[in-house]
Amino acid sequence: MFNRMKYILVFLLSFSLLFPSLQAEASAVNQHFTVTAKTLNVREKPSPRAKIVGSLKKGTVVYVYNKEPGGWSKIKYNGKAGYVASSYLKAESNTKISRSEAKKILIKTKKIDTKIAGVRSDPEMDQVVNGVTYYFFDVYALTEGFAASSYFVSSKDGRVLTWSQLEKIGS
Repeated sequence: MFNRMKYILVFLLSFSLLFPSLQAEASAVNQHFTVTAKTLNVREKPSPRAKIVGSLKKGTVVYVYNKEPGGWSKIKYNGKAGYVASSYLKAESNTKISRSEAKKILIKTKKIDTKIAGVRSDPEMDQVVNGVTYYFFDVYALTEGFAASSYFVSSKDGRVLTWSQLEKIGS
């Protein structure tokens, strides 16, 4: 009996090591996606039986934080966590510049002295205009902590814009 249990345990362990993609774990994504369904339900939990808390229309751009087991993506919806079926999302392919590269571009372009000022990013404030993702950054005084200026950096070409400049592009 003990031998049989040992073989089963070795088999299961070997199987899980050989096929890690089958392990049920959430994985970080941190990327924008576009809704491809006419209407996509946002659910309270990652389950088709979970309560529907809202819906998204085709073409809506969402920020996915995690991919959950069972084909679900975790998003923020009305200030709370929400879950949508991943199969109805298409990854944005316009991102040529990463968020970390965009931060370096901002620091260089605006000549920010990082000894006295900090730069923080907030993915929830990112904007998508005409199919291009603009990363949001706050520049703040290290001694005070409050934001002094806000900027957007294009993921397509690295252009640095203010709120008003970005609004002009979108209108």
